Amino acid sequence: MSWINSLVSAGIEVLSKQFTLTSNWGGLNSQLICTIAPCDKNGAVIGAGVSAPFLDANLQQQMNWSSPFENITPESQSPTLAAALQSGMIAQTVESLSAAASGGDEAKSGFMSKLSEFLQQGEGRTGITKLNSTQVFTGNEPLKFDGTLAFRAYADPLSEVTQPITALWKMAMPKSLADGDTIANNAVNVAQMATGWVTGNTSSSDINTIVKAIFPSEAPGYVALQYRGKTYAPMVIESISQPLVNPTSALGDVYATVQISLGTHRSWDAKDIENSGQSALGRLVSDTVSAVSSLFK
Repeated sequence: MSWINSLVSAGIEVLSKQFTLTSNWGGLNSQLICTIAPCDKNGAVIGAGVSAPFLDANLQQQMNWSSPFENITPESQSPTLAAALQSGMIAQTVESLSAAASGGDEAKSGFMSKLSEFLQQGEGRTGITKLNSTQVFTGNEPLKFDGTLAFRAYADPLSEVTQPITALWKMAMPKSLADGDTIANNAVNVAQMATGWVTGNTSSSDINTIVKAIFPSEAPGYVALQYRGKTYAPMVIESISQPLVNPTSALGDVYATVQISLGTHRSWDAKDIENSGQSALGRLVSDTVSAVSSLFK
């Protein structure tokens, strides 16, 4: 049931805040502090996070719109002819040819005169309409978040600066990368187990071994970003950087900044934006109310 899942998520969220790695910021308003924590593919926090204030932050959504009808005009099909007609040049040309080619023949002269008059109607006209500039939606990119986090040492540079920054880097990096010769060393065993799988003599544990042998490394995990009452999850850390020259002491840096860029795991819609304003506790209350209400329907 969804409210039970929300209860578990709320419990994990409360516990994770007790073990968050952060600097001592005294009475700084909690709304100014961002928390980045590991989460599962559903956005539920699954471990201790890192908290720090943003020196600057930017949230961006790229929308993709295109104009598929912009090239269905006479100008795009015959640009030279359309330009000559719009400028009046073609009518003037026909009129000049009429005078030279009629040779006193009234029939020819009348026809050329009417043709020139007809072509003059196109001067200053265009085939472009509002339809040609009509845009259609073709998708949207994942939500992007860029910011600079600050860490300072009030009493202990190790626990207030070094460890939080190290935790951020660990979230961004692959969980593990196998040595290059792993697949080569396991090739024979994989082939044997694959043959057994085809013949039906492979257990589920063997199948798991085959998968791990072919894909021996683990990708980076997802993270949840909580800031100013909103939660953005699941997200991935796309880039992370930090200056190497910082105010330091014998125990480590006493002040450091980290530039970080995150993106949502997939594109969001309006419902996701609405849900981002609810914490795990808020979702618990909402799901519980919905569950209770459904009992009386």
